[in-house]
Amino acid sequence: MLIDNRTRAMLTTGVPKTHAVSHPCRLFSKNTGDAFVAYLKQIEEHADPLILALVRDTYGEEHLKPYVTM
Repeated sequence: MLIDNRTRAMLTTGVPKTHAVSHPCRLFSKNTGDAFVAYLKQIEEHADPLILALVRDTYGEEHLKPYVTM
């Protein structure tokens, strides 16, 4: 889950176990951007080749290039 820095900090430190997220998930924010990019690369590396081929066929080769500007 990509969330803001403050919410991520709140959820990962000092939250009583009774209020913790009941579903396991990874929390990312601007402060953990490198870890988020590494996580996305891991997903792509382990993706079924058929899925990547369908993405290329549907959206074109450019769609798989990272969008890194605003």
